[in-house]
Amino acid sequence: MDYITVNTGTRIFYIEKKMTEAIVRDPEILTVPEGEENLLGLSVYHGRLVVYHQLGDKKSYSCGIIIKAGGEMLPGIPADTVGEEEADPSCLTMLMEGVWGKKSD
Repeated sequence: MDYITVNTGTRIFYIEKKMTEAIVRDPEILTVPEGEENLLGLSVYHGRLVVYHQLGDKKSYSCGIIIKAGGEMLPGIPADTVGEEEADPSCLTMLMEGVWGKKSD
């Protein structure tokens, strides 16, 4: 299966191409005072709210991957680099719909 690979600085995630809404360069991510510890911040994409979670160890990223989802809010994954890769699904574990991480032994 073909995936978009996302490097967050500490981890690589695999996103199904069909689940990718957009790749945004230098997203404007606004921090949320007193927000959850793993909440990086919020952004807006075509009038819809995007919620970025802290998946790496940095506070700013060169791009954001917006995941397709029903409802008013879209999940976003901040990334340092983005690429493409074919991966064996049996080596991956689902983290959320359309987003995968490598299985750890």
